[in-house]
Amino acid sequence: VLLLLNIFHETMESYAWSVPECQDAFEALLTCPTEFYFFQVTKDKDDWAQAIVTTTWRDIWEQVASRHWHTVHDARGKPKATSQHTESLAVHLCACAERCYTLAVNQGAAHPVKHFYAGLLHAIGKPGALQVRGKHASFEGHGLMGGALIQDLWSYAVGTVTGLTRDDWADLSTVADVHVCGHFHEMDQPNHLDTFALLPSGARALLPVLRSAELAAPVPARFGKAALDQLEKEVVAARQAAAAAAVQADARAKE
Repeated sequence: VLLLLNIFHETMESYAWSVPECQDAFEALLTCPTEFYFFQVTKDKDDWAQAIVTTTWRDIWEQVASRHWHTVHDARGKPKATSQHTESLAVHLCACAERCYTLAVNQGAAHPVKHFYAGLLHAIGKPGALQVRGKHASFEGHGLMGGALIQDLWSYAVGTVTGLTRDDWADLSTVADVHVCGHFHEMDQPNHLDTFALLPSGARALLPVLRSAELAAPVPARFGKAALDQLEKEVVAARQAAAAAAVQADARAKE
């Protein structure tokens, strides 16, 4: 967390929202104060002091949007390391969040805004996990780092403004933890289905939508109906596979 909050600022990037409800949800989160705790050794090495750092989500988002992150530049501004994403991290998160919301609305989800925040925060751990390996930018472990960060940055103000309960927020953290493992093409593997079935029900509802939205993240935000229809088919298929896995897991547990 401290690393994320002390990163050098570069040029900020903005995102052109297509869905007004998404822009409203994004701007609402930025107004929220948050605080997290850490411990530091005092002069007496056997004594620990608890420190509280208070900030806002706007401060945090400025750090996320301050660099490209998916491409690392040298001192002259030239790319020296790249990843599979050509879009910046901030654009990726916003585009993914908007698609999550759209898919959730079209699927009749009970809480589309929760899906929006799952998309917005799922890869927020990338700045802290960045490693440059030759010409490749790696983010190994960013899911777990992001999940921990999401948990640390909970505040009652966030719950009041977003309408999410603390359990909802815990689902966002869990989804960030495991989103890298949730590939649809692997959903037919028994061990993968069993693992998916063990997730909390709230996280299971979010993950298929997030994975569909993320797979389309390089596509411009205003994607066409055909692409949206394909994403919806993947969401339905993933939910059916998850339901079948849960039934199988319950049956094995009774044996």
